[in-house]
Amino acid sequence: MITLPQRRRPGPKPRPRPVRPTQHDGSAGPRPLTWCTGPDPVRHARYVAWSRARAQAQFRGETWLLTFAEFEDIWGEQWPQRGRGSLDLCMTRTDIEGAWENGNVELITRTEHNRRCAVYRMLAR
Repeated sequence: MITLPQRRRPGPKPRPRPVRPTQHDGSAGPRPLTWCTGPDPVRHARYVAWSRARAQAQFRGETWLLTFAEFEDIWGEQWPQRGRGSLDLCMTRTDIEGAWENGNVELITRTEHNRRCAVYRMLAR
């Protein structure tokens, strides 16, 4: 039996994909050497939370004047108590019409925050 050589399909010649340079070992996962906060994972988590809160405020059309350093000072040692549970802490504005700035924010439980939001919505009608 005679075997014929395989013919290439018509079309452009396949090109090898370029290899992108990496700043890490190439494995999946966090790259602490590229973080602007340094390799500390807790500080990085705070920076991500600050960045997300700032983006959400911008999306809602609210003024955000908190710097990352002020955000860290506000949370301080209470950072582990932050969360989505009813007794966990969240940051809210004292004056709902004011900007997100150092004198206008406080840390309260999510239950209290939800109560305030409900009252504000009732008054806004």
